[in-house]
Amino acid sequence: MDGWLKGLVSTACAVVIAGGAYYAWSEFDRKQSANRASQRAVAANVSPEQCQTMATATLPDNPSQPPKTTRFAQELSACARYGYLATYEKHQLELTGLIPKS
Repeated sequence: MDGWLKGLVSTACAVVIAGGAYYAWSEFDRKQSANRASQRAVAANVSPEQCQTMATATLPDNPSQPPKTTRFAQELSACARYGYLATYEKHQLELTGLIPKS
């Protein structure tokens, strides 16, 4: 019985260590992904404030009207990719066809 119990304890230790390693790696990867997205956003020269300003300048006052301008279409697509747009604005821009549907 002693050998069986030692095997069970060592297996449990291995599972706990593997779980901790998986969790640590996933957290590291998540932070790296967030950093890469932030760097891409800086490279694309967009910030959350700029995205809100461009969305306000683009969205029509009445949802049934066409967009006020298409000048910011590329930047707004980047804003949507980086999650800088509010849900309503993103949905309205998708409806107007200025950004691709996600």
